[in-house]
Amino acid sequence: MQVEIFSSFATSSLNAKKYEQSMRFLLDIKKIKYEIYDIGTDADKKEEMFRRSGKKTFPQLHVNGKFIGEWEEVENLNETDELDKILDDQEELEVLMEETTSKVNERNRLRQEKENTTELNREIQKNFAEIKKEMARLDSLLTEAFKNPQKEDIPIVELERRKNKIRKVQNQYEVTSNKFNHYNFETQPLLSEPQQIYEETNETKGLDDHQLIDYQKKVMEDQDNDLEAMYHSIKNQQHIAINISEELDVHDKILNDLGKSSDKVEVKLKIHTRRGNKLGKITTKKGLICLIVLLIAFIIFLASTHWGCDYWKC
Repeated sequence: MQVEIFSSFATSSLNAKKYEQSMRFLLDIKKIKYEIYDIGTDADKKEEMFRRSGKKTFPQLHVNGKFIGEWEEVENLNETDELDKILDDQEELEVLMEETTSKVNERNRLRQEKENTTELNREIQKNFAEIKKEMARLDSLLTEAFKNPQKEDIPIVELERRKNKIRKVQNQYEVTSNKFNHYNFETQPLLSEPQQIYEETNETKGLDDHQLIDYQKKVMEDQDNDLEAMYHSIKNQQHIAINISEELDVHDKILNDLGKSSDKVEVKLKIHTRRGNKLGKITTKKGLICLIVLLIAFIIFLASTHWGCDYWKC
C-alpha cells in the first residue's frame, strides 16, 4: 500500500502547516508508513497531485494513487472509521477478491451464452496475479509479526483476526480460481503449478459448488464466532487484571499511609522518650538535693536536741 502526503514546506499559511502536522500525526499513531512530498520545490509532484485531485490546495492525502481528501475530509473519514478501511491492506484485498469473484461469475455466464470473454479473461487473470502477490506479502508480514509481536506493538488477538481474514481470502481464491479454470476454454489454466488433492470429508460429500461455498462460509463464520468469543474472554480477563491492579494500588496506598503514620509515631515516641529522659535526670538531681537538705536538717535537729538536753540537764 502506497500512502502519500502532498504539502509545501515553505508555505506561510499557519493552517496548512497545522493540517499537515495533524495528518502526519494521525498516520503515525496508526503506524502507517507514508511518503511526504514538497510541491513547493517539486513541480512534477505538484502536477501529479493536481492531476489526481483536480485541486491545488494542500495538504492532501493519497492512497495507492487515489486522492482521499484534504485534512477536513481525512478527519471526517477517521471519525467514521472509514479511514481505517482505506488504510487496511486486508480490506482492500477483500474488496478486490469480491470484485474478481463477480467478474468470474459474469464471465462464466457469458461463456454459456457463447459471448466473447477475451478481454474479461485478461482482467480476471490480472486480478488473480495481484491477489496472489498481495496474499503472499501480507502472509509474510503476519509471520514476522507473530515472531515478535512486541516489536510490531499489535495484540495477539488482532494478529489472529488478520490471519483469519487472509485465510478467508485464500479459501475464496481457491474456489473462484477453480471456477474460472473449469469454464476457461480460451486460455491456459491460471494455476499452472500442481495442486494438492485432498480427500473429501463426510460433511462435503454430495455438495455442489454453491453448497460448498455456503458450507465454507458457515465454517468461516463459526471461526469468526470462536475468535470473537476468545476476544471477549481476553477482554474480560483484561478487565479483571485492571480491577486487581487498581485494588493493589489501593492496598499499596494504604500501606504507604500506614508507613508514614508509623514513621510519625516513631518520631513522636523518640521525642517524648528524650523528654522523659531529660525529666528523669532533672528529677533525679532534684531528689538528691532534697535528700541532702533533709539529711542536713535532720543532723542539725539531732545536734540541737542533744545540746538542749545538756543545757537543761535533761
